[in-house]
Amino acid sequence: MGTPFTTMFSAAEDPISEYGRWVNNALDFWTPVQTIVGRAYGTNGAKDTYDDSFAHLQGYGPNVQIIGIIHRAGGIPAGETHEIELLHRFSSLTGRARGYEFNLNYLGSMQAVRWNGAPGDFTVLSGGGSVSIASGDEYKVRISGTAASVYYNNNLIYTQTGLTDYSDGNPGIGFFKRVAGTNDVFGFSSITVTPL
Repeated sequence: MGTPFTTMFSAAEDPISEYGRWVNNALDFWTPVQTIVGRAYGTNGAKDTYDDSFAHLQGYGPNVQIIGIIHRAGGIPAGETHEIELLHRFSSLTGRARGYEFNLNYLGSMQAVRWNGAPGDFTVLSGGGSVSIASGDEYKVRISGTAASVYYNNNLIYTQTGLTDYSDGNPGIGFFKRVAGTNDVFGFSSITVTPL
């Protein structure tokens, strides 16, 4: 379902839309993804809660590969959480967002998380190792059936199995930081989605 899609975020949008391709139907709690030319990043943090910024594409099936090219600037405060997220099998409605999150924090730690639907309701599935991060690096997650493979610069870092809770939903991107962080220092400069 769906055709390959690539974006390098050619317009400034808040929230991201790209002619209606991207949606977030749960802005009553969660926050929008914002773009400037050449970069997408989050807008959360002011409420100091789990109000991640996210957007998901419409019209894709559950088995896809997502590649994100990383933008990482200097000036991230030491010890201050900043995450980028590749989202799989994701859907959202008012007051609800569910799917699988594969996050990478600015220090290089990875984690798989299941969003259970209600605000702040999530389950950490695993920690997946650590990598060194630089702008221009490639972060990739492939999901098919009940397993996901997580790659960094084309090296397999870990495999997450047991993904049996959601069998539908769309690919997306997400971001998270706390109050002291800065949204635009850690994001994506491009995203490519390929159905499997």
